[in-house]
Amino acid sequence: MADESKSWGIKHAGKSLGEKLQILSTEDEGFHLSDDGTIKLQTCHVDENGVARGCHCLKRDYEMKFNSFIEEYPNKASSFSQFHCGCCAGHQKYHLLNKLSVKLKLKSIGISAVKTGNEQKRTFVYEII
Repeated sequence: MADESKSWGIKHAGKSLGEKLQILSTEDEGFHLSDDGTIKLQTCHVDENGVARGCHCLKRDYEMKFNSFIEEYPNKASSFSQFHCGCCAGHQKYHLLNKLSVKLKLKSIGISAVKTGNEQKRTFVYEII
């Protein structure tokens, strides 16, 4: 995916930031440019317990330990998974940096009101600096 974001950035290198943002908003349904100039990215599905699923950090043994922790302490799922959402936010920021060629700062991580079935999406908000 890193190669894809770099290729996207090269393909659109001659365009202004506004044009790039417009293209991204039509290509990526999770991407939104807010009225206050921040970039919102909805991604990383979260289940009804607040547990982030599909995080690229959760591999092999660690995923089994994470799942065991959630089964044993379901009321702590949201606070435990916030670390993983921060990791994912950094991962997504990396791809946006490659695409937009601007510096970004993570402003917030939250759960959106948009639900799909029993799942919600994490919302990452970035400021252009």
